[in-house]
Order: sequence, then C-alpha cells, then structure tokens
Amino acid sequence: MIILGITLTILIGLAIMLAISTKFTLLEYLSLAFPLGMGLQTFLMSLLDWSNIGITLGGTTLISLIALTGLLVLVFRNLKKDPEFLSRCSLKNFKLPKPNLVWILFIFLIVWFEWMNFYKTAYFPSFDTDSIRGYNFVGMAIAAEGTLKGLSLFTSPNYNFQSDAGLSSYTPFAQLSYAYVYLFGAIASKIVNALMYLSFLGIFYALLKRVTTHTAAAIFTFMMMITPEMLAFSALSGINLLHTVYAASGLLMAVLWFDKKDPKLLILSAILLSINCFTRNEGIVFSGMASLLVLYRFIKKDIDWKKCLLFFVTAFFGFIYWTLFLKANHIHSGSNLIITKLFWDGNKIATMYRELKPLYLNTQYYGIGVVVFGLMLLSNLWNIFRKGDQVALVVATLGVMFLYTLIIYQIDYVWDSIENVLRYSYKRFFFSFIPLLWFYIATNGITMWATKKTDNLLYRK
Repeated sequence: MIILGITLTILIGLAIMLAISTKFTLLEYLSLAFPLGMGLQTFLMSLLDWSNIGITLGGTTLISLIALTGLLVLVFRNLKKDPEFLSRCSLKNFKLPKPNLVWILFIFLIVWFEWMNFYKTAYFPSFDTDSIRGYNFVGMAIAAEGTLKGLSLFTSPNYNFQSDAGLSSYTPFAQLSYAYVYLFGAIASKIVNALMYLSFLGIFYALLKRVTTHTAAAIFTFMMMITPEMLAFSALSGINLLHTVYAASGLLMAVLWFDKKDPKLLILSAILLSINCFTRNEGIVFSGMASLLVLYRFIKKDIDWKKCLLFFVTAFFGFIYWTLFLKANHIHSGSNLIITKLFWDGNKIATMYRELKPLYLNTQYYGIGVVVFGLMLLSNLWNIFRKGDQVALVVATLGVMFLYTLIIYQIDYVWDSIENVLRYSYKRFFFSFIPLLWFYIATNGITMWATKKTDNLLYRK
C-alpha cells in the first residue's frame, strides 16, 4: 500500500508540472514531482478535515484521484499545444551530459553519500525528541483518529499542546505528510524525508544547470549536500529538511525568473513558496522576499499587475489558508507571540549579536559554506556593483536572512528565552539559507570564469 500511496503522490506532482509547462527538463520533472505532489496531498487532507469528512485512507485516495483527474485535463491541453513533448522525453532521445573525470567523480560521490543517507533515513526508526514528542507523534495520531482540528492531543485537558507556542498551531505540512504515509501502511514516517532529500538534490542540480555547467553543478551539489548538520537532520522526522526544500527551491526559482523572465519558473516559485508557508510559520519571509523581486519587475513594467497580484496571493496562500483554518476551528497557541510594532531594545540586539556570531561561523553546523560565501561576496564586489553580477541572488539571500532575524527580534519571549530560540530554532532555520549560499558560490562571476577554464581543460582534445 505504501508504494501505491507514494506513486499516487508522484503522479499528482508530475501532473502539476505538466499542467504548468511541457518545457521543463526531465530532471526537473522527476525531482519536483514528489515535493509538489505531497504539498497538494496535505492541503487536500486538511480540506477533508475542515469539511468534517475526516482524514481516512478511502477519503484521501478518492480526493487525490479527483485532483489528479482535474490536473490531467490541463495536462492534455498542454500536450496538444506541444505535440513533440513525448518524442523529446522518450528514452530514445535521452542523453546523459558529456562526461569528464571530475563530473563522474562528483556524481559518484553524490550517489554514494545519498545512498547511505537514504538507507539511514528510511530503515531506522524516528529517535529524535522533536519527532517522538512532536511531528511524528502528531502524524501517527492524525492517522489513527482521522482528524487534525479535533485531535485529542489538542482538545483534551490532559495534554498541554495548546500552550504558548504550542504544537497545535504549528503549520501542518510535516504532520499531515507523515499521517499520509501512515494511512498507506508505512511503519515509519521517515520515507517522506528520504524522498524529499533525494528530490532536493535533483532540484538543486537542475537549477544550477540552468546557470552553469554540468561539472560545476555536480561539484556544488555535492558541497551543498555534505553540510554537516543538514545532512544529519535530513535523516530525522523533523521539519528542517522539509522547510529547506520548499523555501530554498521557491526563492531560487524566483531569482532565476528575475534574471531570465521565464514565466513557468515564476508559477512554480509561487506554488513552492505557498507550500513552504504551510510547512513553517516563519517561512513567510521567503514569500516576502520573492514578492519584493516581483514587485521590482512590476515597477520596471516587466510584468503586468494581474500576474504580479496572482503571485502574491499564491505565494502567501499557505499562510492565509492556515490562519483561517486556525481561527475557524478555534485552535490557538496561547499568547500573542509577535510584537506588531517596531521597537528598539539594545540589550536584545546585543544578546542576538552575541549568540549569532559564533552560530554563523560554526563549521560543525554549516561546514565551510558561510565562510566561503563571505569570501566570494567580498572578492566579487566589483562585479556586483559594476556589472550587476547575481545582484538578485545576493539581495534575496541577505534580505531573507535579515527578515528572519527581524522576526526573531520581534517575538515576545513569554514561553522560552531568546538564547534558547537562537541556539536551536534559529540554528535549524538557517539550513534553508545554505542552498542559497552555495548557489551564489557556484554562480558568481569569479566561479563562472574558473568553471569555464576548468571545462575547457577537461574537454581539451
């Protein structure tokens, strides 16, 4: 049954991709299918719950098939407009990139590391605290009770999940995706994380290939994937990896659209960012940063107001929908945690600086990514200001980091200390920035020059 459930999710994701466009690469279709499919599945499950139908195996399967049927109508319409699509995607026309020793080496390393990570993720049970007491626990409860809004963990006075910053108000993507695989007979939820991380490696490689060479894409995909704590957390049933997949992919696609003005990338960016808002509350900062890029293009008259507005609504839809779900079902998190007006607190700023400085430079958590990004940024300042080299990516990366830090500053810490939030929550959220850092490292002017020289040497006859 679990194979059926995963297959259905992948088919829905492929249908979403084909409904958007028939011009994506094969790797993009395959890599984005599971994340997109699971995103829609969790949304449909929440609709079943909200409508009092209940989250059951039969109901989830039926509504998934209805959604797939509706998407296939759009797919066939697109295929009629592009009759050469099937021939382009046939095995007869499939070609691997021209190999060289460096590309082969790093692809081998990616496959080797990912095989070990996939095995560790899929075949070992959840053991981390956040999963056992949180996401995985709630996922099992949803599958057993058939509801999220009426879950006994949130409604019974014997449990304290509806407290300040309680789990009852956490965005439900992780919990619902785990419930989905449990409904289909999974014995552990970590198959979701295993497939997500595998998908993300393909997404990151495919997006890099839109800018640079296959050799560079292989090298920097490997460097990104071996970020110590991100590789470690990908094997847990937590939220860090899931958030990173949607947040980083969505913002990177917005940046690529900003540079190349490819409309299908903008549509895909909006959908991924919407799912990201359904994955983590603070993920709204990625939608905000992408919206600023779109707003700039609107001011420059590169996009009309209808498409601009549609992007805003879609990119924030996950946040809007979840807020309405909470209010309609009287689910709360206790106190109002966000201070809505700007204020100045010197002691708080000093505390944040004291905690964040060693965190950013912690190579045990983030490897060499932060340091190399800083060095590349300084070395490439001339190209940035004189030639506009990857300005959108730099602004998006630094901007989203600033917006998240601002949110942390604006929180009223009535349930925990700011030190603990910075050491644990901020540390985990920072993983969503790592792909952005490595994407810039791989595609800035200096690295691109070195990449071309390297490729000329590797392919020299």
